[in-house]
Amino acid sequence: MSCFASENDRGRSILNKILSQIGRKIDVAVDRLDIENLSHSITECKNALISAQGSDRPLLRYFLANAYSGIRKSKSKDVNYMWSWIQPERTMEILALREAKRDQNFCQLDAVRRCQIITNLGNTLNETGRSIEALEEWDTAIPMVPEMAMVHGNIGKGILTYGEMLYDPAHQDIFLLKALRSFRKALTPHAVWESDYPDSVRVYFEQQASKIEAYLHEKQITESSFRFYNWFLGDTTKEVKFRKWRLKNRLFLNPLNDLGTWPVAARDVFHLPNHTYTGERPRFVELYDLLKQEYVAACL
Repeated sequence: MSCFASENDRGRSILNKILSQIGRKIDVAVDRLDIENLSHSITECKNALISAQGSDRPLLRYFLANAYSGIRKSKSKDVNYMWSWIQPERTMEILALREAKRDQNFCQLDAVRRCQIITNLGNTLNETGRSIEALEEWDTAIPMVPEMAMVHGNIGKGILTYGEMLYDPAHQDIFLLKALRSFRKALTPHAVWESDYPDSVRVYFEQQASKIEAYLHEKQITESSFRFYNWFLGDTTKEVKFRKWRLKNRLFLNPLNDLGTWPVAARDVFHLPNHTYTGERPRFVELYDLLKQEYVAACL
């Protein structure tokens, strides 16, 4: 029995060494934007996945995602690729991260690695314009390592991206308040930096926090400027319970519901941008009214 255990330990040690080598090789190739070595690493990861077991499977998928990300960043030097609607490497990066997260052995990875995988998934979703999905991913990463700097910093960045799309100035200010809080959490003395990030990352967080603080100070905006809780939730216990359930599951068509479960967010916001017609019958308004009717019916 002891010989068997020894052989297993030896095999495990060799496999760990191979995985570490693949991970380091990808990190170096990403830094150098070395497409050739990144492509070779992708082949290595896929071959290793054939026989990989346990936590090695989600780890290899994480390595795969990093390799695809490196190739994408290298190709992004080409303006045509950067603005291309279809980026295969981006698709494969998202797929690899989703597969890592959904792997039944994902929970066997240490908390920092799990947090990295979900944070990266949120990052790439945010970069593709899917800010709401990104926030949902980041929210699941926070409990794993509550003080991890990159989670909070990327949440701040994502909230800024989302806020820029909003038409309501008051909503934008609330998004700025939340973004500021996230950047400040990333910069606390107790923040966990799980990797040797370049100084530019910390500087970026500082710069964004300072810009937001200056803007909010000039407009004299604080969290006390808004009434988040003094809002009506319903006439009956059943209605209040239903609205709270919708808030908890982010089911209101309201950007504020993507930031929190405040009663102020328990309202569906229906809005169309300004549009004009010349010599033709309006179409969008009628179609939009139909969509609203269908939505209301689904909520009943």
